[in-house]
Amino acid sequence: MENPSEENPSGETTPDETPVAAPPTQSRIHNRVSCSSMGEIFLPGGDHKVQMLDISSGGCKIKFPLVEDGLSLAEQLPIEFVITKGPASIPGAFIWFSGGMFGCHFFDHILLDVIADLMTGAFRVRLLPKSAQSI
Repeated sequence: MENPSEENPSGETTPDETPVAAPPTQSRIHNRVSCSSMGEIFLPGGDHKVQMLDISSGGCKIKFPLVEDGLSLAEQLPIEFVITKGPASIPGAFIWFSGGMFGCHFFDHILLDVIADLMTGAFRVRLLPKSAQSI
């Protein structure tokens, strides 16, 4: 598993020069499968369309169409969430941000049928309030 507490090892910054956590440089434990599912994330300022770029049993990569839409979240990493699609409810956390993309870690491994379902249709991401987060 990637180390979610590792602070910005690449020295990368956002367009306004704010440092952000960077993608891990370690090799992955789980093989990721490319996908392009569209979904929505519910934020206090409104809902945003997002795209899932890849997924594995241990996590996924989610992209905001506009980098700026993800910057306010990036400043709060790690952030816990729940991804839902149909009966599936997948808790996890955003652990890194780079170029409008968030790296997501699932707290529990998900099954192949859930992966296939997420790859083929719309999903929803709901952030958990800081008071409810375990990180």
